[in-house]
Amino acid sequence: MAESLNQNYKVPGYNLLECLGQGGFGQVFRAEDTSPFKVSAAIKIISPHPFTDPKYVEQRFLREAEAVRKLNHGGIVRYLNSGFTEDKMIPFLAMDFIEGDTLKSSALRQSYETRVDYMIQALDALEYAHMMGVLHRDIKPSNMLIRKSDEKVVIVDFGLAFLLEGISNEQFSTRYVGSIGYIPPEVIANFNHRERTHDIFSCGITLYEILSGQRPNLQNYESLSLIHADLASLDSIIKQAISPEENRFKTAKEFSDRLRYWLDFAISRNKVGTNKIAELARKSLIAKKNEEERRNKEHSEKLEKRQAIWEEKNAVVISAAKQAFKEMFLALSDLMGDFDFIDVPEAKGEPLALLAFKDRINKIQIIFAQINSFNEPIGSKERDNYGLLGIRQNSNPVRRNAQPTQPVSGFYKPGWVIYTEGNQSQKKIAYGCIGIGQSLEPKLFARNIRSNKKAHSSNGPIILNSFEEICEYVSKAIADALHLDVNS
Repeated sequence: MAESLNQNYKVPGYNLLECLGQGGFGQVFRAEDTSPFKVSAAIKIISPHPFTDPKYVEQRFLREAEAVRKLNHGGIVRYLNSGFTEDKMIPFLAMDFIEGDTLKSSALRQSYETRVDYMIQALDALEYAHMMGVLHRDIKPSNMLIRKSDEKVVIVDFGLAFLLEGISNEQFSTRYVGSIGYIPPEVIANFNHRERTHDIFSCGITLYEILSGQRPNLQNYESLSLIHADLASLDSIIKQAISPEENRFKTAKEFSDRLRYWLDFAISRNKVGTNKIAELARKSLIAKKNEEERRNKEHSEKLEKRQAIWEEKNAVVISAAKQAFKEMFLALSDLMGDFDFIDVPEAKGEPLALLAFKDRINKIQIIFAQINSFNEPIGSKERDNYGLLGIRQNSNPVRRNAQPTQPVSGFYKPGWVIYTEGNQSQKKIAYGCIGIGQSLEPKLFARNIRSNKKAHSSNGPIILNSFEEICEYVSKAIADALHLDVNS
């Protein structure tokens, strides 16, 4: 039901009849021109007034409106006139009155092939406008109408964002770049970002919506095969349209060409039909692809979670190790002669050195580094050694408080190792190692340093529960590497 007029606007050359709707850009009215023919028109009153500098209001608005008026495409509503209301000098646009329903309400009554064809028509109109240098920037189902006379798509409000481009009013600037849910991430990050890929993203969202009835979740995309098996092959097309800008279709034509290929194939399948075995094989392949996608998604989420845990633990371990190295240096350097504590700013390779004590006289270094392999101790081939962390398969780690724990099932990488290297020996000999192991929950496991005589003892590992315990452990490994007895 049409809304009544709530503003007595006086639009030169037109009589406003009824309000058809209201949105962020103002109100749309059904109107008739004042000629004897009473030609129907849709009048857009742009309110609140977006222009803050009255010096350039009329000149700039009319110039930009003229640019949009030159768009001449069957899929774009035709702009008839523009100007300012007689009473309050509010900008208005007059355009053809399109009788028809919105895309969403029309599409849900049609076949999936017809819905895809609607989007192809819209993309063709966008390609034309983009070639003319005009972007829409507010593509959504309610801004596309299905014309009743010929069942063709017509994009309305086309060019309104173009008309308002560069307006300095900050409050209004967030309103003319689109509607929430259809705006791409790069535009949310920067409202002045202006590329055709904005419209392409919005079309991808819109296509998914008219096929499934809801907008896609960008972080948790659900396959359209859940709606209908025949839609499975559209997933890759839509995903590209709504992907990060650098991976998105660069033009509306690229997008529409992919949809045309899909539509031609779908229509051909419907015409010739398929045998029962072929249909079962198709369903089986779709199910297989969906399961593979589900597994890949779970794997990706698992990796992201593991990375977040590793980064959190790494920050604590690195900070504690730095404190341990500095405190050991302060305690020992004046007694050991030419001995320095240094950072290793550009270390490369495996292991990745981060911190070091450097003994210039004996030409050795005690190094704290990241390492990816826990399988074998650096520079050791002892048979009773079960890797850098001293973990025997199926063994139970021992806590400091002697409470039993669950077996460790794998380690996050990289971990951290304290080792020596120098000219006297080419071997890298490890004196301590820390890794994030998964038992009931991620914990920091460390090789048990029994004494300086049994630096590679397999009696371990232990669990480090705090910053202080990590600092103490690294300090003990440094002392062990220096053959200093710190056992109380």
